[in-house]
Amino acid sequence: MSGKYRTGEKNKKKSDSIVSESETTPEILQIKNENKGGSKIAVFFITALAVLICSMVVITLDRRNRVYSEITSANTQLATLEAENVRIRSELDAKVSLKNVEDYAENVLHMKKIDNSQIEYIKIQNSDIISVPEKEDSIFAKAGSFIDKCLEYLKG
Repeated sequence: MSGKYRTGEKNKKKSDSIVSESETTPEILQIKNENKGGSKIAVFFITALAVLICSMVVITLDRRNRVYSEITSANTQLATLEAENVRIRSELDAKVSLKNVEDYAENVLHMKKIDNSQIEYIKIQNSDIISVPEKEDSIFAKAGSFIDKCLEYLKG
């Protein structure tokens, strides 16, 4: 509520002589604001809008936290799988080593290493040379070539 103050008029007595301050009293006027019907609706809509914005912020934060937790679990799973990959690769390297292959061949397959007396060397002749036979010309090609040679001979 707002109020306005206005100094009251001086009480005039029969004489216009000196008037004391106690005789002047302030006059207080009170102006009432009229209640506007639209202000309640505006407050309701503003409040509803604020609640809606707060709800959206909370939902967005919840979604972000879910995504972060999914990323964390995926990173944990990735680290586990990388460790498993390293373990399996080292196990594979151990199984494929030459010593393990020799042991498997001797113990499981009952194979033995060969001696130098069992090695036989073979000689391959002309292994670096590839020969391609020439094409045989047809009868017509041979006849044409013979005619060309004769013409060259006659021309001189």
